Amino acid sequence: MSQSLRPILLFAAMAAALLAVGFGQGWPVMLVILNLCLISAVMSVGLNMQWGYAGLFNAGVMAFVAVGGMVAVLISEPPVMVGWEAGGARILVAGVMVATFSGLIYALRRFISRRWIKNWGTAALLVAAYFIIRPVFEGGVTAVESIAAASAGNLGGLGLNILVSWVVAAVVCMGVAWVIGRIALGLRADYLAIATLGISEIVVAVAKNEEWLTRGVKNITSLKRAPVPRETNLQQAEWFQNLVSTLSGTNPGDAGFKTTVIEASSIFVKLCFTGLFTLEYVTRVWCTHNRPAYVLSFWGIVDLLAIVPTYIAFLFPEAAPLVVIRLLRVLRVFRVFRLVTLFAELNEILAVLRSTSRSIFVFLVMVMLVVVVFACIIYVIEGPAHGFTSIPLSIYWAVVTITTVGYGDLVPQTAAGRFVASFGMLVGYSIIAVPTAIITRKLWERINDQRAAQPTLPWNCPVCAKQGHPVAAVYCQHCGAELDVPSDIRERAQRDA
Repeated sequence: MSQSLRPILLFAAMAAALLAVGFGQGWPVMLVILNLCLISAVMSVGLNMQWGYAGLFNAGVMAFVAVGGMVAVLISEPPVMVGWEAGGARILVAGVMVATFSGLIYALRRFISRRWIKNWGTAALLVAAYFIIRPVFEGGVTAVESIAAASAGNLGGLGLNILVSWVVAAVVCMGVAWVIGRIALGLRADYLAIATLGISEIVVAVAKNEEWLTRGVKNITSLKRAPVPRETNLQQAEWFQNLVSTLSGTNPGDAGFKTTVIEASSIFVKLCFTGLFTLEYVTRVWCTHNRPAYVLSFWGIVDLLAIVPTYIAFLFPEAAPLVVIRLLRVLRVFRVFRLVTLFAELNEILAVLRSTSRSIFVFLVMVMLVVVVFACIIYVIEGPAHGFTSIPLSIYWAVVTITTVGYGDLVPQTAAGRFVASFGMLVGYSIIAVPTAIITRKLWERINDQRAAQPTLPWNCPVCAKQGHPVAAVYCQHCGAELDVPSDIRERAQRDA
């Protein structure tokens, strides 16, 4: 299969799956799945720079997702005055105390030269801050969360436009990125993954559990949608009702006016989204160096088909079924799979799987023989009287047992059958380890061969004394310490490479 044909087939399969969900389970379910796909695509594109190009596995991305959601709530949600009256003042006082103690610690460490005074003074201030601030803060939090926790048990937000939250979230995420960068600077491989995963889990835990601020997971179901309003809000807006009345020639008191407003709100929202897609398409065409090539390309045609049917349906109502063609835009989700080629580690794993395919195939054949043997034995022992009515059904039981899944729909009743089942479970554990060992051994051989072929710096780490670092390395790949390689040695190693 050619590289150009593969994404088209994948996109077509995705579109068919979404259409099947829409016709089978309903279009709202399909839209939920589509939204999740688009969110995953955006997150994947965001990981491309660090994971794809740099080859660094950073698990801190979920921290940014949590911070973005939390900022959206704090900016766009209206303030809860009941919560502010109950414990808002105490929480503000606790915040002022935190700022005061932070300033004292900064001044102590900035202007005091003696190390023991700085260390012991910082420890004393932290202990004092904990015992002084905690009663004030917890009292305010308890008072806020005790008021209708599902609806008003938080301080709310600023009640600003959701677009403002996007800008603020970007700024806050930059601050979080700076903190993560300072902590994880010089780390790589599993050290980087563990550190960033820990930071991410801390941020997510704070966002979920500090209910007085974020309401956690309670009753935050629908943030403001921007820049397109919701249909329900349009239907209640006086200016929109007046517009519908003017265009349709009907009055608010007429019998079918409410239905007309509902239909008009749906059309208005669709036109707004179509306008946004049109703006994006025009911008994309304008920014492309070879505009005719993009317009006539597969992706260009998909983008065009995503917006044209709506205009046709608006001008010619009898052509409304053509709107379903907009689903072709979902095909862009599959561009995420192009990122696979950017992961060097994944390419290594695929190469190992190809090189060990023969061994794995032989192993799978052996596993199937074992499954058939166990199935025949259990069929003879248990028989139809205990639910084992056929060899294929017994094969299903053998697969479930050997893989230690154990659904419990078929259970041996005799002592001999239970002995066979127990033996099959033990065999299953040993079988699972075989392909892992095959792939791991081959992967380790490839890694060692690549390391032996790569040029290294003739320089030992000043902390752990490890050697064999890549020529361009700035930090130790074992402990993360700065190598501090002299410029002449690094230049000589780069020339030799």
